[in-house]
Amino acid sequence: MWFNEQPVSRRRKRRNRIKTTSRDPILMVSARIADQKRDRRHKLGAILLLSICLVGVAFLSILGVRLFGRVLLSQNDLFAIRQFDLKSDGKMQPKHIQGHAEVGEGENLFAIDIDEVRRRLEEVSSVNAAQVRRDLPDTLVIRVNERVALARFFWPKMRVNLAVDSEGYILGPSYSSPYLPSITGFRTLGLSPGDQIHEGRFHDALLALDICDTTRINQYIEIDSIDVQNPEYLDVRLKGGERVLLSRSDLEVKLRKLVSIIQASHDRGVQVASIDMTVDRNFPVEYR
Repeated sequence: MWFNEQPVSRRRKRRNRIKTTSRDPILMVSARIADQKRDRRHKLGAILLLSICLVGVAFLSILGVRLFGRVLLSQNDLFAIRQFDLKSDGKMQPKHIQGHAEVGEGENLFAIDIDEVRRRLEEVSSVNAAQVRRDLPDTLVIRVNERVALARFFWPKMRVNLAVDSEGYILGPSYSSPYLPSITGFRTLGLSPGDQIHEGRFHDALLALDICDTTRINQYIEIDSIDVQNPEYLDVRLKGGERVLLSRSDLEVKLRKLVSIIQASHDRGVQVASIDMTVDRNFPVEYR
């Protein structure tokens, strides 16, 4: 019995050592995982704290810049408007430009919204574009590019003629002139100054007039009126009394051909009464 006890005891101790040794790596891995989690929490906390600090610094910087800007610029009497430099390439007078801009003397140059002033001006029916800038320390500069009247049409609502530019914008009675070609044969219901006419036949008539202006065709022929009632062609009347039925396609080609026909007729000593240019070639011509 005495000899058998020691081996048993040793075997038990050896088993205990084996079991203890097999648990140690698991405990070490768990400890490492816990440490890693703790490190990640610390890093995330540090990043969050840094982000909050950066946002706070940025906010305070913006607030400081705005306060600095108000004190030095928008609330500084040095930049109060004392002079206006207002010019237009058309009929608009300086007092009208200032009225449309809605800016008065004494306002601060940096307190006014330059883009808003420009928007107000470009909302005026006769204005094509406007440039607005500050000329420090006390001058507001405005340049206005006005729309150019290309034609006129009768406005039955007020029984007056309204002018219209090459893009179809209605300019108003003050821009109309009896020397402008007239466009007839379309509905004017609901139209007012400042509106844009989108009707296709009307724009073809404007295109014909614009081609005559930009290519100097009007040095040889002068259009008196264009009727756009027919959807297939433009009924054109020239200053000399000639009537031209002009198809809506290839307008520039047809207008140049019209010039050559009329010049050839004058050279022969005859006067054209009418020309049918609704066909592609061999235009029928009637003489007086």
